[in-house]
Amino acid sequence: MSSLLPQLRQIRASAGSGKTYELTTSFLTHLSCAAEGAYDPFAGCRAGQSGPCGWPEILAVTFTNRAAAEMQERIIGRLKDTALGLDRCAPGWTREQARSWVNTILRRYGSLNVRTIDSLLHLIVRLTALELDLPPDFEPVFATDEAVAPLLDNLLEQSRQEPHLRELLEEACRNVFFHSPRPGFLAGGVLRERVMELLMPVMGRHDLGLARPADIAEELGVMVRALRDAAECLHHRIKEEKLSCSAHLLKALETCRTCHPSAMPPKSTMLRKSCLDDCLNKASKGKASPEAEKAFEAITGAVRRLEGEGALLRRALRVMPFVELAQELADQLPDFLKHEGAIPAAFIPRLAHRVLSGDYGVPEAFCRLGTSLTHILVDEFQDTSREQWRAIHPLVLEALSRGGSLTWVGDVKQAIYGWRGGDATLFDEVCCDGELCAVAPSPRIDTLPTNWRSCRAIVETNNALFRQLSDPATARAVLAAMLPRDTPPDLLERLLAEQGGLLQEGFKGAEQQLAPGKGEGYVHLRRVYGDRSDDLDQEIRRELLDCVDAVGQRRSWGDITVLVRSNGRAAQVAGWLMEEGIPVVTDNSFLLAEHPLVEQLTALLTFLDSPRDDLAFWTFLSGRQMLLPLIGLTPQRLEDWAVARRTSERRHLPLFMAFREDFPDIWKTWIAPFHADAGLLTPYDLTREALARLRLRERYPAEAAFLSRFLEIIHMAEGQGCTSLSSFLEHWNRHGQQEKAPMPEALDAVRVMTMHKSKGLQFPVVIVPWHHFSPRVDNPAVEAHVNGLTILTERCPACGLEHYKAIADTARESLHLLYVAWTRAEEELHAFLTETPNSRNTPGLGHGLDILLDALSMSGDEWESGTPPLVKAAGRSAPPRKDVLPALFADAVASDDAAWRPMHWLPRLRIFRNPLEDFSFTRKRRGIFAHHCLECLQTLGQLTGHPEEDARRAFRQGLRTFPLPVHDPQAVEEEVVDMLAWYASLPEAETWLRHGTPEQEIVDASGALYRADLVVNDGEKITVVEYKTGTPTVAHQTQLRGYMDLLATASALPVQGVLVYLDLKRLERFSP
Repeated sequence: MSSLLPQLRQIRASAGSGKTYELTTSFLTHLSCAAEGAYDPFAGCRAGQSGPCGWPEILAVTFTNRAAAEMQERIIGRLKDTALGLDRCAPGWTREQARSWVNTILRRYGSLNVRTIDSLLHLIVRLTALELDLPPDFEPVFATDEAVAPLLDNLLEQSRQEPHLRELLEEACRNVFFHSPRPGFLAGGVLRERVMELLMPVMGRHDLGLARPADIAEELGVMVRALRDAAECLHHRIKEEKLSCSAHLLKALETCRTCHPSAMPPKSTMLRKSCLDDCLNKASKGKASPEAEKAFEAITGAVRRLEGEGALLRRALRVMPFVELAQELADQLPDFLKHEGAIPAAFIPRLAHRVLSGDYGVPEAFCRLGTSLTHILVDEFQDTSREQWRAIHPLVLEALSRGGSLTWVGDVKQAIYGWRGGDATLFDEVCCDGELCAVAPSPRIDTLPTNWRSCRAIVETNNALFRQLSDPATARAVLAAMLPRDTPPDLLERLLAEQGGLLQEGFKGAEQQLAPGKGEGYVHLRRVYGDRSDDLDQEIRRELLDCVDAVGQRRSWGDITVLVRSNGRAAQVAGWLMEEGIPVVTDNSFLLAEHPLVEQLTALLTFLDSPRDDLAFWTFLSGRQMLLPLIGLTPQRLEDWAVARRTSERRHLPLFMAFREDFPDIWKTWIAPFHADAGLLTPYDLTREALARLRLRERYPAEAAFLSRFLEIIHMAEGQGCTSLSSFLEHWNRHGQQEKAPMPEALDAVRVMTMHKSKGLQFPVVIVPWHHFSPRVDNPAVEAHVNGLTILTERCPACGLEHYKAIADTARESLHLLYVAWTRAEEELHAFLTETPNSRNTPGLGHGLDILLDALSMSGDEWESGTPPLVKAAGRSAPPRKDVLPALFADAVASDDAAWRPMHWLPRLRIFRNPLEDFSFTRKRRGIFAHHCLECLQTLGQLTGHPEEDARRAFRQGLRTFPLPVHDPQAVEEEVVDMLAWYASLPEAETWLRHGTPEQEIVDASGALYRADLVVNDGEKITVVEYKTGTPTVAHQTQLRGYMDLLATASALPVQGVLVYLDLKRLERFSP
């Protein structure tokens, strides 16, 4: 039963040891002691607590949403099994107690407190949004680039007007051209990436006072001048003392005296000798004076400083233009995010820490949550970041102070998310946390010793390999083999002591016991060689296909999983398997954007939004899955028609017009109804009608998941305001590339996935084709100090310990990744030990693995353990279902009412979704369109100083996004552009557009809602702007003064009003 005293409990859980089972058992143990009473919404606001805790006070924190859902299912499942008296009963529970709790939890399922750590922190921040000066309805954005990109666009636009920003931008572009390893002359993408990479480091060091570029350049100049002076001094001494020295030394000295600063110091080994005597010829050995030796020491010291601190300064100078742009971005970011209502998810832990670290932070957070927290259980703790732990630390401390507990489960051997901020050292640091141990001394440490997943051969092989790393000597040897050979000896020894200790501690207790009743299993290791990477890939292809085919003879395809390091490798393997006709599924197999039906539906929507888009029309027309089988044209005939059109006098005619003339019946039956009503339908209705008209669900029943998911995305986009075709297509182009259809649970196909994605999963057969990858080390901006200057510079060998420690961290993570990959298998493990001449000379995982493989006595190129299980192969999957009788559906549609139109049933229901009775371009609609273009003028950003150019941009944007047709746009353009150009030329326009809020809602004392065209608050006064077309009336003045009175009541700032008559090009100003 749950202890009444505060308790810290660490659970060490190796692969397949049942950590989720143990965590569920711990949760149920706490639940059995919890109060089952009625829900108290004020439980979190109580000053103290007597009696048992409420069951919502038990919090289980997982790493992913999938893990949270799995744990919820297991909790309910264990309770149901106990209530029914089945095998997997919860220990210490009676059937009656379990039955009662199942009823309680299902009635209040939302109070079952199992969530991800991100969702917990997000909830805390949302509940305190106003105190953090955030909008309560803010949306977290998991791609920081996506959230901040509009602000960066605005900043780049500002550079047109601000010389300082323009200079920074020019310097950054020069940096991209001359120092970026990427080919090409387009700097935009690289520039954006660099600025976004630096944004978080800059925000974290905003108050440190980074050195200015001029100061960095000056310090670098001092170092260069010191080297020149030292070279002059040594050259003078050699000449004066008539010393005979190596020609290489004289050449190096001449280079130091005359070459460009960027080429210094020269790479001559002479300047890296230990003394001058080593550089002298035999005739002058031992004849150099102490002054000459001192001059040589001075030049070697100057070289070392320029190679060390100088290299940091040079890299800092290359980074500084991006740093300064990131600083400009960081200055504007808080106001921008507040205005946009979007918060990068990376900021959430910091904000949550601000909330919880105050004097009343945790109690107030409990009150807002509606419950306190007494027992906290954290899964996959080795992947928790320091920021996340720092944020929840006050919650843990408060829970312990209330007599609660913290249980954290993890396995340092499976810590593979260091690149995402995970810090595996936290797993053991919690046991030594002074604050926590002061409340709950003597933490309890439990180890789960049994592997319940794998068969004997797999468990024994992994035991033989990975238990060696618990030996300090072996851990040091493996790590040394994976580190760069140019690691300085002093740093190497320190790294082997620190990082080798972490490696040894992480794999302590790696040996596991075999679960009772497990079969023999099978492990097959094979060495694969290649002279080059391409040759090796061809060898792997052959071996992999042979292996998959051999396993496939005795098992179903769905039993086989291939694990690789990257998505690129996954696509490569999937291509190999598909070429051989083997069914395969990858993470990208269910991407909507790559599905032919979704691609052709998107092309249809794009064509309807912009009929002159020939590429979109051709994609829709020629799509062999959707329209082409229905219209009676062969692909060859359609292509011949398109080629003939390009050689005719109609080659400048839009493609759809030419098709309409040449194939009027097809146009009228299949395309014209959508083309005519496109402006009157939402994207969802239009897509749904297309699915029904083309009978796609009936023709492709196997693709229903893709079509339903696409409709779901359109519906959600409309909920976010994307109600027009153009706005949805913009949303789709920005976000649609990552959208996926749900993966079927039972799919008889070989799975190909990355090792990272496989974590937490298990498969009957695992094949690992590549093992020679090197540790991947990024070069992020790091803080450095040079002679009193604080700089941000790229991590490099000159950073010393920090650089090589990062390499050692990734080397340890590579071993963790190997452990994850080799422990996923239940019955069979096949691994190809890959090698090329280049990999033999490059430190990497292969060198460390070779040391570990000595324990297996692998003398030749193959090693086996166990016997391949003889499992009866399932029936092979049928090929994907093709179009079902397209001619039959074509005839059925053709026989329908010839007057069919999308949403033809609406009039019978008397639902009017758009103002159909006002279809013509009336004066009222003309005014609405003018207002819409004025909003576009504001959303396009800062005025350029060219009113007519700004006006035409706004008109084109307005024409594209206006939800209803605009007849005779050429005539309307001249009229509206003239209005907008006059407005953009007004002295007040720039201030209004910069500080104004369009369509500002105003609520009076009775709750009535009003909406002003534009409300401008520049900090000194409030200006209400109303746009009018036509002639002035008294009603205009009455409306404006009503808005002014409401704002004057609500604000202490003076209020003024302006009527803008666009037709008359006249302003009328009003004071209170």
